[in-house]
Amino acid sequence: MNYFINHSEDKIELWSSERLKFEPKGWMREMRDILKNHLKHSIKRNSNSNLYATYSTKKGKIENFDIENILFYNVGVDSFKNLANNGLIFERKIENPIELTVDSRFYKFDHYMNYKVLDSIIDDSNYWKRDKQLVSWSDAKIENLKTTLSLCSVWLQMSKCKIDVYNYYKNENLIGIKINLKVPERYLGFNFVTILKSMLDGIICSFHTHNGKDLDEITRRLCNKNYLNPENTRQLLMQNEKAILGRKILIRLWGDSVQWYPSDGLIYYGKIKIDYSNRISITEFDGELFSIKLAS
Repeated sequence: MNYFINHSEDKIELWSSERLKFEPKGWMREMRDILKNHLKHSIKRNSNSNLYATYSTKKGKIENFDIENILFYNVGVDSFKNLANNGLIFERKIENPIELTVDSRFYKFDHYMNYKVLDSIIDDSNYWKRDKQLVSWSDAKIENLKTTLSLCSVWLQMSKCKIDVYNYYKNENLIGIKINLKVPERYLGFNFVTILKSMLDGIICSFHTHNGKDLDEITRRLCNKNYLNPENTRQLLMQNEKAILGRKILIRLWGDSVQWYPSDGLIYYGKIKIDYSNRISITEFDGELFSIKLAS
């Protein structure tokens, strides 16, 4: 048996022998499609839904990947419409999935995914606890909320908001992130899972500095595509004041465009809280990054 799925109105659980990949084939594609179907049709949803999603494997840091890809993007973001209207919590756990008994036979799987819909968002993780605060920001904006939100637009907005730096990242740390979204009421029902990756990637990129490789050509391509000022763009790429996550090859040339390389694989816990208001016209968000460690 390569996988097993258990589902109800309240939660969906998936055990598998391999981690869910992007554009899967064979039995993994079958598994993905069944999971999508249950997310769309089996689990309950309402206007006040909060989604809690977890992924567990004992492999831990040995496998480097982005948790939002495994839980959401490799599944298909359309599956999560109206499941996270008011908030979203996701976390990656370093533990073996529980053994299963199916038709009197025992099965051990290396990978486990769990989705629950809650009436209210939970306060904090029982698995991770906060260690040190790294950075916080406020008054960042998303001027045009669309499912095609770009990483670059978030990165640019982060350069304009208020940022407070407390500590710098250390190599052994894992990271948690909290984001508070203040959204115009007309967007109630918007599928925020569709913009989750762009938001996380753009935020993480804003706390890196580029190592300078191909800087002139990268600047030219970014400016041509996004109508940016070259000098300002160079300064943003090479800034050090808020680069709490360090210096790296942040962008590479890719075809006639560029490819960003944020270190979002460091994120093992995330919490997104969404508040709606008829008194604002533009989506705003604040948040913080902090190091985390096991709660026990």
